[in-house]
Amino acid sequence: MKLEVIDNFLSPTYFEYLNEHIVQSPRFEWSYLNNVTSAKDEGDDWSFGYTHVLIETPTGRPLSPHFPAFIGALCDIQEATGLDKCTRARLDMTTKTPAPFEHQVHIDTARPNYSCILYINDTDGDTIMYEETTKDPSAPIPEKLTERERIKPVANRLVIFDGYILHTGMSPMKNKNRILLNTNFMADDQ
Repeated sequence: MKLEVIDNFLSPTYFEYLNEHIVQSPRFEWSYLNNVTSAKDEGDDWSFGYTHVLIETPTGRPLSPHFPAFIGALCDIQEATGLDKCTRARLDMTTKTPAPFEHQVHIDTARPNYSCILYINDTDGDTIMYEETTKDPSAPIPEKLTERERIKPVANRLVIFDGYILHTGMSPMKNKNRILLNTNFMADDQ
């Protein structure tokens, strides 16, 4: 199964523009989520986060006024995956916690896809990939999981992986936030 990490993915000037003038601008709009990894409203005290949706399924249509600024990044990520279309693109932010907190283990969608994470800031709060996979986002998560790899959030680092790989992220403990662009790409015939 594909799992690829690419550092310095976007050009430094473009990445700096997205980071400093869009995403971390005081005027950027964030929406609160009670649970940043699940549509269910349940969760622990630290499962909350913030999101900004650029594109959402099932239509794949842009939803954000900031979408035009991200077209270049989405095209570059799409080219890196070798797939035909982006079905979801959203920015996610979790905030500092007083103790280690792992969010719920999950997959993003039941449809065949590559999930991609572009880290926006240098922070702590690793992404954890597991050996186990599932094609059903609502299936119970195995009680025992085998950790495959931990990926440290580094600004402008892209992670591409098979969307059926169970994964999760951790909230930061040392830095004030962890911000990433989370996308899903699939073939036209899916």
